[in-house]
Order: sequence, then C-alpha cells, then structure tokens
Amino acid sequence: NLELFDVQLKASGLNHVARQRIYDHKVQGTTFEMGLKIYVELLDFLLEKISLTTFIDRVAKSFNRKVCTLTTAMLYNAYDSVGNAQFCKQANQGALGETLDDIIAKVRDNTGCDILICGGKQALAKVENVGTVVLDDITERRQFGYVSMYKGCQLVELPNYYDKEIDKFDVPDDMLLILPTDGEPIVRLGFEGDLYVRNATNGDERKDFQLEMEMSRRLSLAVMIAKVYGMVKIQK
Repeated sequence: NLELFDVQLKASGLNHVARQRIYDHKVQGTTFEMGLKIYVELLDFLLEKISLTTFIDRVAKSFNRKVCTLTTAMLYNAYDSVGNAQFCKQANQGALGETLDDIIAKVRDNTGCDILICGGKQALAKVENVGTVVLDDITERRQFGYVSMYKGCQLVELPNYYDKEIDKFDVPDDMLLILPTDGEPIVRLGFEGDLYVRNATNGDERKDFQLEMEMSRRLSLAVMIAKVYGMVKIQK
C-alpha cells in the first residue's frame, strides 16, 4: 500500500498516536490454465511448405496475447463505481475534462506522485486540452490520434487486440485509467512453473503422419484494488 500516511495532530503533553501499517504483501490472485495445441502434416514439413520456427513464434505471440487479454479484462472488470465511488466516475464527453481533473487531483494528493492517463487509442482520443489551441496538440493528433499531455499528465496508449469471433476489442474504448507514477504495478502476474510441452509424433500416440505439439502453462493474476488509482468511464 503506497498511500501517503495520515499525519495526526496531538494535544500538548500527550503521547498517543494511532499506529499505521507500513506494508502488506499478501495479494489474493486468480489462477488460470492456458493451453494450445498445433499440428502440421508431415509431408508439408518435409517439403518445407511449413516452417516450425514460424509456428513456434506464432505460439509465443499467441500466449503473450492471451496473457494481455486476461490482464486487461481483469483490470477493467475491477471498475467499481459503487464500492470505490470516490475514484471511479462516469462522465459524458462534455464533462470529461472536469471529471478527469477531479480524479487526477485525488490520486495525486493521495499518493504524492505524478499521474499517467492510460487507455486504448479511442479512449485517449476523447481527451482534449481546453483553452488556447496548441499547435503541438494538432500535430500529435495527426500522428498518433491523441495528445501526449493533458495538464501535465502524460497519456499512455495500452496495446489492444481485436477478437473477430465476438467483434470486440479487449481494451474498452470508453475507459481511462489514472495511475500514479510510483513504479508500483497495478497488476500482479506470476507464472507457476515453466511452459509444459508435449509432443506426439508418428509411432508414438498418433496413427497418422502428423506432427503435433501441445503446450500449457499456469499463471496467477491479481489487480491491486485500492485507493491509489482511478477510472473514468466515458458515457456515449
């Protein structure tokens, strides 16, 4: 817990101050089992129509994408406008600036740190600096689709993935994260053991001439749901 401590006022002549905990490293996480199985026809492999190296690279990227998908899903599902109403707000486009200012001020004062505004490109594109038009903002919008700074806070784009099966992006396009730059990760991720690989080839378990490979791995995820970060949901 990286919140600033509550400094208390004491009456003169008394020595009574409420104690405050410095650390607590226990985090409740959720465990996932990830698995993937690929195969290739032996003839295609012998004729060099298929490169196993390319296959393995795609497997690595696929595992990384799934980890990112699980992480972003858990992170955004932690949004709680009821249980953490002070740091989770909703606002339409017209009130976005005022709501952002409120959450930024609360997180900055609560942590004593500078602030990052994170989100998908579509969400960041909705953040606008008010007042005098700055030429740098126009240039950045043409290059990146969003401005890089908002009232001294840096905007950071989160990697996104599109799931064609459900026609949906993994990172919501209407949510902004307001994070302190204290170096403390908001998400904790840990792998349980190494990647498990199991091969099945002709003469082993298969009754054909296919080369098969199965991979699996376990990981644990946890989101630090505390008062040190904020969320803003942009209403349509």
